[in-house]
Amino acid sequence: FYREWNPFKIILVSSLLATTFLLPIHITSFFNYLKYDFYGVVDFKGNGFKAALNALQSVAVGEPIPYVPVSSLARKQIYLHSASFRELQPNLEDENNGWKKTSSEVYPHAFNDYAGGWFMWAFRDAVAAGGYYRNGVTAEKFYSQIAAEIADAQSKGALSKTVSPVPFMPPLSEQNLMQIPKSLWSALKYTAYQSGMPLTSGPSLEPIAELNAFRSFLGHPKSLPAESERSALKIHGWYHSKNDDWLVLTSAVGEFSSAKLQRLASPDLVKHFKDPSIGLNRFSVTVFSNSGQFLESDASGCKTPIENLVQQKNGEVKFPCGTLWLDNIEGLANSGLQDKAIFIKQKISGLYQSVTPSIIYSGLACFLAIPLFLFFARSQASLLNPLILIFSIAVAVLFFCRIIIVVLVDATSFPAVNYLYLGPAFPLIPILSFTSYCIIISILQNINKKYK
Repeated sequence: FYREWNPFKIILVSSLLATTFLLPIHITSFFNYLKYDFYGVVDFKGNGFKAALNALQSVAVGEPIPYVPVSSLARKQIYLHSASFRELQPNLEDENNGWKKTSSEVYPHAFNDYAGGWFMWAFRDAVAAGGYYRNGVTAEKFYSQIAAEIADAQSKGALSKTVSPVPFMPPLSEQNLMQIPKSLWSALKYTAYQSGMPLTSGPSLEPIAELNAFRSFLGHPKSLPAESERSALKIHGWYHSKNDDWLVLTSAVGEFSSAKLQRLASPDLVKHFKDPSIGLNRFSVTVFSNSGQFLESDASGCKTPIENLVQQKNGEVKFPCGTLWLDNIEGLANSGLQDKAIFIKQKISGLYQSVTPSIIYSGLACFLAIPLFLFFARSQASLLNPLILIFSIAVAVLFFCRIIIVVLVDATSFPAVNYLYLGPAFPLIPILSFTSYCIIISILQNINKKYK
C-alpha cells in the first residue's frame, strides 16, 4: 500500500483523518441546532459572541493594564456609546460579582475588575441574566448588536480601536510579550514531566451529607476526604540553595493562590555549612492530607507535590533547585495518605519523570532526521511510509498548536500552564516519538534489503 507515493491514497487517508476529527464536532452542533437554534458546540464559538468580545477588547482607554482585557475605564466609555452593552451595566458593575473576586485573587492589581479569561464568563453571565439566552438566535443577535454599536462608535472616532491578531485574545502589552518565553519553557517542562505533578486534585467537596449520598449512590468508591475529614500535617525541615531562593506553598489546581513559607532560625545549618548567610533557612508549615499542594521555589519554578514529601517521611527530597531536607512530619499516622493507590501513582509519576525525557529527545531527533533524509536522499523517498509520516506530522501539529494556545492564554489571560490545560498534549509527544522511531526503523530496514 505504501511502496509508491500514490497521491490518491494520501488524499484518501488525510480525508479520513480529517473526517474522524470533525465528525463529532458537527454531530454535536447539529443536535444543538435542533434544541437551541444554534449550530455550534458552545456559544463562545458563535460569530456574534466572538465579534462582541473582540470589539470590547479592542477599546483602549488609558494605559493598558496587564491581564485586564476590558478595564473599568474602557467599560465606562463603551456604556456611553452602546445602548445594548449599557443594559449589562448593573450586573457587570456589581461589586459582589464573583468573577471580580476570582480575578483579584489571582492578579491583585485587578482589584474590583475583571482579569484575563474571567471577563468573557462575566460578560456571558450578564447577557444570560438579561434574558437573552431564550435561544441561540436571540443571544447571537444581541452579541452582534453590541459589536455593531462599538464598531459604529469607533468609525466615528468616539471610541479608540486596537487590533489583536488572535480571536479571544486581548491586544498584547509589553509585559505580556515578556511573559511568553517563560510560559513556553514552563509548558515544555510540563509536557516532559519535569514539573511536579499533583497526585490528587484536592479534597472532595462538601457538604458532607451530599458527599456521602453521592458516595453511596456510586457504591462507595475510593474518594479523597473533604476539608472537614482531612487531617492536618505539620512538615518540619530546611532548604538551602546557592541562588538564595525560598519556598512557596502553592495551592491545588483551580485555586491559583500561593503563600511564602516563614523563614525560621537555623543556627545548626550555619555551623554545619560554615555559612552565616543561611541563618534563616528552616521552615515549619501546616498542610492538609490529599490537598494537591506543592512546595515550590519562588525564583526558579522547581516544585514537588506535598504527597511526595509525605510518602518519603524524612531525609533529603529530590529537588533540582537546591537541598530540601525533611526532619519529620507531625500527624502522619492519621493523615490517610498511606493509601496504596496514591503510593502507586507516586511511583508511576517518578518513572515518567525519569524515562520520558529520553523518549522525547530521541524521538524528536528521529523526527528531525526525516526531512534531512528526504533532502539528501530524494531518490530514496519511496522507502518512506507516507501513512505514518502523515500521521506523525499531524500529531506534531496538534502538539505545538496546544502548546501555543496554552502559552498565549497564560501570557494574556490567566495561569494556564498546568497539567489540567496541557493534559491533551501529554500523550502526543510520546506518540510522535514512537511514530518517528517506526519511520526511521522502516527506512533502515528497506535500505538494508535494497543493498543486500
